[in-house]
Amino acid sequence: MTKIPNEINLIIRARATSKWPDDFAMQKYVLDNQTEAYLNIEKLESQVGSNKLFQIVFNKSVKKWPDDFEMQLYTINQQFEAITQVSEYENPNVPPDILEKIKSKAFDKWPDDYAMQMHTIESQVTAWVELNNP
Repeated sequence: MTKIPNEINLIIRARATSKWPDDFAMQKYVLDNQTEAYLNIEKLESQVGSNKLFQIVFNKSVKKWPDDFEMQLYTINQQFEAITQVSEYENPNVPPDILEKIKSKAFDKWPDDYAMQMHTIESQVTAWVELNNP
């Protein structure tokens, strides 16, 4: 197993033992998965390091899931997938000016939550199309 900082190991072990006090197989499972997730986050951080978007997403995931590295990684991956979807989103059934207004409203409402931006865009576009193409 790859070495992780002792303080991270202690966080993971405390979580595993508190959730599964008498189940050593589950403690090991949690320890292995949380360690792997932590290492994957570290790898991502080393690849994109000072990227402002990564830092926003990373900080938000740590704040929401301070002792759950699997959820941090899931959140980071989900947000980056949404960033790509939002930036590439087009719909030929919606005029560009309307789509831009929809996107702008989603950005304003959910400034640092890209998954919610995408959800908002998709639901607003669907509604617009249904209203304008009966």
